[in-house]
Amino acid sequence: MHPDLGRPRVRRRWWLAIAAAALVMLPLGLYACSLATQGAANQAEERLPGQKKIDVPLPQAAARIDVTIPANATDATWAYIAGFQDDIVLLSFRMPEAELEAYLTANHIRLPLEPGTQNSGLAGFAQYGVGPDPESVTGGKHTQREPNGYIMIGVSIGPPENGLVRVWIDGYN
Repeated sequence: MHPDLGRPRVRRRWWLAIAAAALVMLPLGLYACSLATQGAANQAEERLPGQKKIDVPLPQAAARIDVTIPANATDATWAYIAGFQDDIVLLSFRMPEAELEAYLTANHIRLPLEPGTQNSGLAGFAQYGVGPDPESVTGGKHTQREPNGYIMIGVSIGPPENGLVRVWIDGYN
């Protein structure tokens, strides 16, 4: 007669316990790895185009896209976003409506302005703290500047308020 007959097999229980532990630990390990990978991916996204805001003075930001800021501009806000290939400059300011046409002409911005800002394609201003997006304003106008080398510019003008208009400039270089 075999000496183990009639006794439970202890060895089989150990394998079942190890297999059960592995089945529980495997998903937990995969979840932990995915969290670590996600953190690395988020850090990498900050280095993609349009993801890293750099503090630069307003004149330097405007010069990067070859525009000037009127001397009498008020409520000026801006963002300079360094990208992988292109840098983006977002400018927003108020200026007297009477001086708008001369300003646009001096900066080689195409006239006449087209009605509406909803289709201007300019966005991201609110995301970078440069005021409301032009597309959120009704009754404004928009245009583009003739290409100047590698610099592309879009311009939106808000409706007049108390003799002033808000100007949004979105430039890529």
